[in-house]
Amino acid sequence: MLKQLVLATALVGVSLTLTAGQGKGGGGSTPPPKPEILFVDSGIKVMNADGTNVRSVVSLGRGEYAEFPNWGPTGNALAFGGNLGGQGEGVYTVNLDGSNRRKVVSTTGFAFPKWSSRPGPNGIELIAYTDYGPAGITGAKRDVFVVNPDGTGKLNVTNSPDSFESYCAWSRDGSRLYFTRDMDLLAVQLGRDASGDLYVVSEDVVWSESTQFLIQIEAANTEDKLVFLSTSNGVGRLHILDLEVSPPAIRLVTAASTGDERFPCFSPDDSRIVFLRNGSAGGGIFTVGQDGTNEVRIRASGKGFAPHWKRPAQVVP
Repeated sequence: MLKQLVLATALVGVSLTLTAGQGKGGGGSTPPPKPEILFVDSGIKVMNADGTNVRSVVSLGRGEYAEFPNWGPTGNALAFGGNLGGQGEGVYTVNLDGSNRRKVVSTTGFAFPKWSSRPGPNGIELIAYTDYGPAGITGAKRDVFVVNPDGTGKLNVTNSPDSFESYCAWSRDGSRLYFTRDMDLLAVQLGRDASGDLYVVSEDVVWSESTQFLIQIEAANTEDKLVFLSTSNGVGRLHILDLEVSPPAIRLVTAASTGDERFPCFSPDDSRIVFLRNGSAGGGIFTVGQDGTNEVRIRASGKGFAPHWKRPAQVVP
């Protein structure tokens, strides 16, 4: 069972260099047929990375929903938020072929689950998610939790009574859990005590900048970068936060876009990003090079959202 200890908080502010439309990371080419991309369209579906071979993973009955799918560490299963079979809202897992569907933990709203691709301090690929506190949605308090995939050991890793935390993402080596709190990006480091239980070692401010509203974060697979969505007047734009340089640098990816973008996620080799662009004729699910070039629409507008590219089963630290 996971056990919560007192946070050892080290708040470290960092400055940023803001650049636009530049930086390393090639545009790549048109997306390969594999590995696959999960997305939501009247349930959860999976397609090849070029938009072909669409098939259903989770079908819905009356009154059911399934949202925000996220690949498991082996690529043979996924986690998602939903309400299925009268079991109530929560985090669910299911095999890619639709078998072995189970509810992992209950929540009071959208959970945005993220399944680590590398084992955590207890040797298990943990599922992280965000949820409201005991007061529910009306309490305006939302924390980051982790739980074992079998539903044991639920741990509130932030336990911030006056803050709202909406999205989280694992670092590439599984050692840190990034999350958004209001307009800041923070990270928690998890440890394991002598009895094998998890606890929070530290909480650190990674990024703080009052002019950017950082939401929907996803970590890179091979580099210390995050892709995130920043909104201005309700319109989302894709950015990359490069943590490998000092000071960290923000780069706007979709500078020429006139659409409203959501749900960015890196390809396995980090050369491309899949995302949703809202709109009529020009909307849909797209992939684009990390440098903003070679944009390709792989699914038409109104045919899915919340895309998530399959990650490598093992990531080189």
